[in-house]
Amino acid sequence: MGEYNRWFDLKRTGKLVERVKKYNPWVKGQSISAIHNLRPIPQGEIDLSYPKMTQNPGY
Repeated sequence: MGEYNRWFDLKRTGKLVERVKKYNPWVKGQSISAIHNLRPIPQGEIDLSYPKMTQNPGY
């Protein structure tokens, strides 16, 4: 699920949540959602940015 290139492909096509739920039956419905289409921004990047950027919603 977190493989670098595959994540980008699934995100770009809008299939990330659908494919994870379909091919990972042990993943509960609430543990994967649309929020996972974004990755958290490292705090170091936020601290160095000017003007200040904000964290992606939900992280």
